[in-house]
Amino acid sequence: VAISQSAIDLTRHNARRLSLEERLSLVNCSAASLPDHVSGKRFDIIVSNPPYIPSADMLALAKELEFEDSGALDGGQDGLDVVRDIFSLCAMLLKAGGSLWLEVDHRHPPVIEEYIAQHPGLGLDWVAQHADLQGKPRFCHLRRL
Repeated sequence: VAISQSAIDLTRHNARRLSLEERLSLVNCSAASLPDHVSGKRFDIIVSNPPYIPSADMLALAKELEFEDSGALDGGQDGLDVVRDIFSLCAMLLKAGGSLWLEVDHRHPPVIEEYIAQHPGLGLDWVAQHADLQGKPRFCHLRRL
C-alpha cells in the first residue's frame, strides 16, 4: 500500500526483477482506505514503512531526506498516527497467526509494545523488536492472535 504511484511502480519493478511479482499485492491508496480496495482478502504478512517521524522532528531531518514528500515521513504529533490506523485494520486484513512488520522511529518500539498490551481488543501480540544496521531498534514484529 502506498499513496504514491511512483512508489508502487518502483516496488512493482523490484518485485519483477526478483521474480516475486506473483507473490505481491500492491494497492495505491492510504492505509485507512485499504479495506475498500482488497475486497475482504486476508493476508499472511503485512510489511509497512509508514510515516513515523514525529511532526516536531520534521524540521531537523537530515539533508538527504529533504527531497522526500513530507506526507511520506510525518507521522503526526507522536509519529504513530498511521501506525495506529494499521493496528486497527489488522483484525480485518491479517489472517490469524499472521505477522505485521513495521519500520518505526527508534524511540517507538517500547511505546508500541505498551500500546499493544493496553489494547487487547486489537487482537495483536508483540513478538520482537529488531535493530537496523546502526544498531537502533527500528523494526517491530507483531502477530495477530
